[in-house]
Amino acid sequence: MAIGIFREFYTFLAKMGLVVTDDAKKVISAEGREWGPVSGDLALSVQNLPSFDSDAQPEITVVIRNRGTTSHTLHLPGWLFYFDYEVETMAGSRVAPGAFGRQLLQPGRKTEQLEIVLTPGAHAAMEIPVGSLFGLRAGTAYRIRLRAGNLVSNEVTVGPARGEKRP
Repeated sequence: MAIGIFREFYTFLAKMGLVVTDDAKKVISAEGREWGPVSGDLALSVQNLPSFDSDAQPEITVVIRNRGTTSHTLHLPGWLFYFDYEVETMAGSRVAPGAFGRQLLQPGRKTEQLEIVLTPGAHAAMEIPVGSLFGLRAGTAYRIRLRAGNLVSNEVTVGPARGEKRP
């Protein structure tokens, strides 16, 4: 029992990027996704990351893709800080970051600087633990959209379908 709890906690830390595990590298595909409008040759897509655990908090994958004919170099303050998060309940109430998200997204934590080169047709992707950042309840549906400057993603629903509750 104690080993299972430790393993779950360690997996949680690894998903947050706080520890390194030797899991196989995940590949996030840009194919078959819904996209937000193109802005400056770039498009942004958000997709629910399914979980086999009904008690797991929601996570999303985010892909930014170069739809243009020239390369673009992005200078980011780290992926989590690159986006403005719009998280709402299904009733339309805005959800603020939870205690963990407020701590993690403090301006003083913007120490990482990324340079990402996107050649024509290329994409960059990451997973974002929105459930942990915003204290979202497992088994409850939420609408999520991300913004990065003029880039706006598609809207995605995480959790059960509208009005549906998990047993």
